[in-house]
Amino acid sequence: MDRILKDIVAADKEARKRVQKKKTECLNIQHLVEAKKAEILAPKKRKPRKTKKQKLEAILKQAQKAGLKPEEIAERLGVTLEND
Repeated sequence: MDRILKDIVAADKEARKRVQKKKTECLNIQHLVEAKKAEILAPKKRKPRKTKKQKLEAILKQAQKAGLKPEEIAERLGVTLEND
């Protein structure tokens, strides 16, 4: 009788270990799924668009870094500068 009882207790312990292991695995999967969901639903961080004015200023800065003078830039663009 003792032997049967010990076998039942041992089987019960094994079953509890298997259930606990599966529970842990399910929780891990749940956390992964929740993280993936948050990543998908979160808005992507986008770089703000430059306005037309900002683009022109960036082009002028590059031209000045290349060593062009304002008169040379205007000449290449075919624009005349007004002298103030």
